[in-house]
Amino acid sequence: MSNLLLIGYRCTGKTTIGRLVAQRLNWRMRDADDAVEEAAGRSIHEMFEFDGESYFRDLEVEAVGRLVQLDRHVISLGGGVVLREENRLAIQPHTCVWLRASIETIWSRMTDDDATPARRPALTDHDGYQEIEQLLALREPLYQQCADFSVNTDGKTPDGIADEIVRLTGGTPEP
Repeated sequence: MSNLLLIGYRCTGKTTIGRLVAQRLNWRMRDADDAVEEAAGRSIHEMFEFDGESYFRDLEVEAVGRLVQLDRHVISLGGGVVLREENRLAIQPHTCVWLRASIETIWSRMTDDDATPARRPALTDHDGYQEIEQLLALREPLYQQCADFSVNTDGKTPDGIADEIVRLTGGTPEP
């Protein structure tokens, strides 16, 4: 495996779990959202607000293209990365794990995370719970198409999820 990619809706644990998996494999970890923000010089929230989602998605395609060229990295990809065909094609050669969570868990994590409003795009619907349902209905077939493995994160510890991913993917620590 040249890279291990984590996909899934926001607040499913991609960044947290990615760091732990990288530690277990003695690999490096990169977060695609961080790479996009670094390239743009501002938060995803600001990009969505001032430039629109399309602008953000264009930068995301560029970032994913750069990140998948790395070797022995765990890469946390943004929740909507699967929406662009270019990204789905870039994901294919790598081992990809889809982190899933129930809508209730996602909603709870989003509302409990102080960083979400400042960094992430706001949910546009007055009923954020319903918006999560709609976006998941759209994205789940794409996540499934890209994923080699799927891990439900509901009610599990980050360490337990990281161990499960290493076990599922046959990852062995590199010296």
